Amino acid sequence: MAAIRSHTEMRTAHTARGKSSSLWEGLSRAFFWMLLSISSGAGLSGCGDAPPLQELEQVARIEKTLWKIGAAEFAPEEYFRYQEKVEAVKGNFSRERARWSMIQEYDEIRTHLTALSLEGESLLRSVSSKRNETREKAFQEVRSVEAIAEQLRERSSKLFVTNAARKKSVQAELLLAEARQDLTEGRYRASYEKARRARLLLDPADREINTTLDRYLERRNLIRWRGWVRETLDWSRRNSAPVIVVRKAERTLTLYQGERPIKVYSISLGFNGLNDKRSVGDGATPEGTYRIILKKDLGETKYHRALLINYPNERDRARYRRARQLGGLIEIHGGRNEGLEETLGCVALDNDEMDDLFRRVSNGTPVTIVGTTNDLTSTDFAL
Repeated sequence: MAAIRSHTEMRTAHTARGKSSSLWEGLSRAFFWMLLSISSGAGLSGCGDAPPLQELEQVARIEKTLWKIGAAEFAPEEYFRYQEKVEAVKGNFSRERARWSMIQEYDEIRTHLTALSLEGESLLRSVSSKRNETREKAFQEVRSVEAIAEQLRERSSKLFVTNAARKKSVQAELLLAEARQDLTEGRYRASYEKARRARLLLDPADREINTTLDRYLERRNLIRWRGWVRETLDWSRRNSAPVIVVRKAERTLTLYQGERPIKVYSISLGFNGLNDKRSVGDGATPEGTYRIILKKDLGETKYHRALLINYPNERDRARYRRARQLGGLIEIHGGRNEGLEETLGCVALDNDEMDDLFRRVSNGTPVTIVGTTNDLTSTDFAL
């Protein structure tokens, strides 16, 4: 009986354990499907703490705009600090996204992204302001240097500029072209720097030309030139003979009888003609009172016809005692209309006008060469 009871109890215990195991498996299976359902439901319906995707997109747009408008150039420190913050938040987001969706937490990341949006908008305003200031600065500098370059181009075609200064002017023109291109393409700081360098390269030519022009604006020079012309016209009146007056600034040669102008001729000067001659080969046209000492007819000069004057005279030698060689062979000659304007210090006329003047004068005719007899400004020159 005892054996039968023991066997019965064992069967009962085994049955109970089987029922308990089945129940546990059922509960586990139900709990698993419940969690899966919750997890899937959260992902599909937006329940739970959804990722801050809109905030991320907003920060990404700001970061891209900052790059496009040149934040690295106009606010490098602020821009790089901002990038570091953005990268840090992106790293936190990636790590959080890798966790199980049921335990993801985005509140802190969302807060940081909102702050980054505000900071980015502020940085955008600051960079835009600096960019606009630099653009205006570059625009004004380019325009200013363009005006200088244009004036120098016009004046240097008529006034003497050394080869060294001309070479620098060419370099300046090339830089100025690059500055214009940079300005057009939004490289404002580079544009400004190139325009500024172009200005420095133009300075030598500008100084040389202004030195020449200043001679014509000095009152003492004007008084001296007017005195020479007055003496020459007085001589013409006393002797009833024609005289020649050359005004270099106006590019004219006037034939006078007494104080009456008989005819005005257009002239050309050499490459440095507006300056007063000081030495041989300087290309300057001498200033002073002279006389015709030799009339050269057809076949006696390559310049059609010519009137040789007595340069240098005693006044020239006295004024420039220190000059080793004052040069010579200064003429009034033809060839102006034949491309012979490479005259070094002479006065050139068109051939037909040279023929007319040649008939009207003789050896001994006074020739006075001055800068001008008029009150001039720097814009009055026949350039």
